[in-house]
Amino acid sequence: PFGTLKGGLGLQGGFQENVYTGLGLIPNHRSLDGGVFAFERLSLRRVDLEVGARLDGMQRTAFLGTEDYGEHVARGTLDGDRCTPVGTGARCASAYHAGSVSLGGLVHVVPETLDLKLDLSSASRFPNIDELYLQGSAPSFPVYALGYPDLRTETAWNASATAGLRLPWLTGELSGYAGIVERYIYFAPERTASGEPAYEVTIRGAWPRYTYSPIPAALYGFDGSVAIAEEAPRGMEARAAVVRAVDRRDGSQL
Repeated sequence: PFGTLKGGLGLQGGFQENVYTGLGLIPNHRSLDGGVFAFERLSLRRVDLEVGARLDGMQRTAFLGTEDYGEHVARGTLDGDRCTPVGTGARCASAYHAGSVSLGGLVHVVPETLDLKLDLSSASRFPNIDELYLQGSAPSFPVYALGYPDLRTETAWNASATAGLRLPWLTGELSGYAGIVERYIYFAPERTASGEPAYEVTIRGAWPRYTYSPIPAALYGFDGSVAIAEEAPRGMEARAAVVRAVDRRDGSQL
């Protein structure tokens, strides 16, 4: 008598193995991941409410060559205690886990015409293999990039508000959002102690050095779209988006 409930449960899993025998920028690796999630939506006459939750985990093993392993240890970005010597290199294992939740509400201010939506959520992302172990440069990648093997899970806390309009000749949507990110995985030029850009000199030449690093960040912005006469033989559509990202330690732009 109060509304309609609709929800679900889900499982997700994956296995990946990367084996490459050429001159690679990332090491061979193997990963196993899995997740479980649940959601429930309550639909009333003019209001929809939804809640969801998810748990994820991943086990990844990377097989590093001697030079790559030694350079990461020398830079202090790899905890050697979690690596096991194997042949001429090392096997480095890492495990990640994360949880996320979401809570959203949709109000049909004018049914079929004007909707307002609010969403509060968290989201987590495990570091990619290149963010962890990338080391070197390539003709299509004109920087010398260095990964950060001890990166942890990136976690964001987000809020967004959206207004949607539907008329016979006009449809549009406008959203504003803001989020705080813990351990944001930032890829940026490395600088020397004097603040100058750092360079890596190799047999192939000199390359600007870029590194991954975890920082506290904040992201905010808006995006929107408008369409005129969508169903007519001639129409018009426009989209726009603005995003700003700052380092929460000093307020500088990313």
